[in-house]
Amino acid sequence: MKKNTTLRSKLFWVGEHSYELYKNTDNLILDNFDNQVLLYQRLDNSVVNEKEIVFLDEFFPMNTREYCVLDLQKPVSLFMKDRKIPFEEGVIIGDASEILVQTVVEVGTLDLVDEDSLGKTVADFDLVHKMDSSAEFNKVDVSNFSILFLKEAMLFKDTLEAAKLIKNKAPKTFNKVISEKGDNLKMNEFLFHLENGLEEAISKSEGVELYAI
Repeated sequence: MKKNTTLRSKLFWVGEHSYELYKNTDNLILDNFDNQVLLYQRLDNSVVNEKEIVFLDEFFPMNTREYCVLDLQKPVSLFMKDRKIPFEEGVIIGDASEILVQTVVEVGTLDLVDEDSLGKTVADFDLVHKMDSSAEFNKVDVSNFSILFLKEAMLFKDTLEAAKLIKNKAPKTFNKVISEKGDNLKMNEFLFHLENGLEEAISKSEGVELYAI
């Protein structure tokens, strides 16, 4: 993720927790990245000026879908492909206790493919982008992306258990998996070092560490 004068690395801020951090991050630092915020829905009728924000329920018709991992798999997959995730690299930032973040991990976890919905088992990331787009469960190659898991904001037993499960699946999919350590994450510091590469961001930033199963 070396800084490039012509192509900025992508940051995907997924979910409400991540969005709160995004809003409180220095704009001068954010300007060094290609930012994309993904939220499930617009909570009020106010006009959102940030061009980086996409509301999933406005991107994809949700009238027959519930806010659950299963129903969000195809919409999230289509969103990620529309934003060219399979062909680029960057960092996804989100709270593993949030369903939207869990879905992002699920759509990239190849060994969880439902054979009945796809008609075949996909064993190679190189084949992912060639899969039939009509498939209900359409995987995305996120192997060039890393993911930063924020400390869980919803401190309930079931959400914490779901968060742990999804964190354990993430290393099968992403380049690197980083987690917030304690309550000491300084996002401005992390992104400042991220311009010089993910390794430097992990080693020099307070409050982050590589996730170990």
